[in-house]
Amino acid sequence: MKTYWDSSALIEALHDREMRERIKPDDNGTRPHALVELFSTLTKGVDFRYPPDDAAKMLLSLVPRLNFFDLASSEVMDAIQNAGSQGVRSGRIHDLMHAWAAKNGRLTAC
Repeated sequence: MKTYWDSSALIEALHDREMRERIKPDDNGTRPHALVELFSTLTKGVDFRYPPDDAAKMLLSLVPRLNFFDLASSEVMDAIQNAGSQGVRSGRIHDLMHAWAAKNGRLTAC
């Protein structure tokens, strides 16, 4: 089974070695935007706050483990046009984009 890793799951994987070792390039993927979300979360200081250079190094450790793919602009617009009917607004649009990417990439969300 191929697994899609959203930014929340990747944050967990950065802090849990056993979970991180489940990420194997042949069977796992995410969108490049997840790296931006991770950097934001790692450096903002809710449960933890890493200096930007450390956060970048953490992300670099994940990159070789993942396949990266993205949505076409038409797919993004399809998701946005359906957002209201799914109760999605504000920052939750990022989660919806991850869900659409997982669905379109035929991956199971982690």
